[in-house]
Amino acid sequence: MNKKERGIKKYLQSPGVKVVLALAIPIIIILILIMIYVLSQPETIVEPRLIIDNFEVELPDVPSETRRRIEEKLYSQVELSGVGSVPENGAVIREGSVDGFTIQELHVGDFIVDIASVQQSYIMKYYYGELDGQHETEGAASVMVYCIEDPDKIIYANFACKANRDFVKPDPIQYILPRTFDEYSLSYTYSLTSESGYAVVVTFDPPESVYLSGRVEAFENESMGKIREFLTGAGVEPDNYEFIYKYKIVE
Repeated sequence: MNKKERGIKKYLQSPGVKVVLALAIPIIIILILIMIYVLSQPETIVEPRLIIDNFEVELPDVPSETRRRIEEKLYSQVELSGVGSVPENGAVIREGSVDGFTIQELHVGDFIVDIASVQQSYIMKYYYGELDGQHETEGAASVMVYCIEDPDKIIYANFACKANRDFVKPDPIQYILPRTFDEYSLSYTYSLTSESGYAVVVTFDPPESVYLSGRVEAFENESMGKIREFLTGAGVEPDNYEFIYKYKIVE
């Protein structure tokens, strides 16, 4: 080992240099790990949005992630209509069109959005939240777009809508049923006579002892008390629905 090499070795073994190296090596390792983590993360894709100018005024309680999905869906729909360049903003929720309900922690809503710059209007339906322990995160919020069929609500008469044309007004019963219990099951159908426009179909499945003892009517009454209690607890008003009774066919 020559004189120069001995000098370098002596320098590296000095207390000051040892302290610097002891501090620098962990820092370098941390920086390398951070770089590996950053490079391994999937690329975030930012989807274009059509900003709804009065969203916070009309829907102040809707989470920001749900709003983002609504505005992304709206942008895609306007783009599909073939107007050319899609505006970045200028969409407006029509006054008085916001509607919705909450069951437990599940939030369901709909509204009409007008875009004057491209002469288009749509019904936007969304839901987010939690029902019966099945969690729907904000990121999993569902958003759908529909055409306006009611002539009284069409303000851009020359617009040919290309969205789903089968909008059915959301009702809480759609999110609760069907449901099966030990001695009866519940489903729903449409009704022309009930206040809500829906009927609850109750299919009774009593044990044989109910038939043998002649307690069918009493069984119905007891079951309906429990059913009404279940519906009320789930967040809907039983009196808003027609009830249709059926009995399970035993072969």
